[in-house]
Amino acid sequence: FFSYLPIPNSLNLLFKKLLENNNTVIIDVRDSDEYETGHIANSVNIPLNDIANIDYSKDQAIILYCATGVRSLQAIDILSDKGYTNLYNLDGGLLNWGFELEE
Repeated sequence: FFSYLPIPNSLNLLFKKLLENNNTVIIDVRDSDEYETGHIANSVNIPLNDIANIDYSKDQAIILYCATGVRSLQAIDILSDKGYTNLYNLDGGLLNWGFELEE
């Protein structure tokens, strides 16, 4: 199962807690070219085509995002099928991020 993260402009406690938790993995599922144009701080780039190959604990908190939220939802489906249970989608992707990106 997965949860939608709310649009960060209305940061709630869960979202803030997840981002501040050093154990949370933030995965950008866009292509590497897109990632290099700007990404969320401390995120790792694992393109959607490679997402099935990740090797984290099945209960690891993982936030997934892309440009609009479509590819990250596909990634959640893939990871859910592999047994991952603590998945979060950044609703609306980077279009709704509203905060600074790293390059």
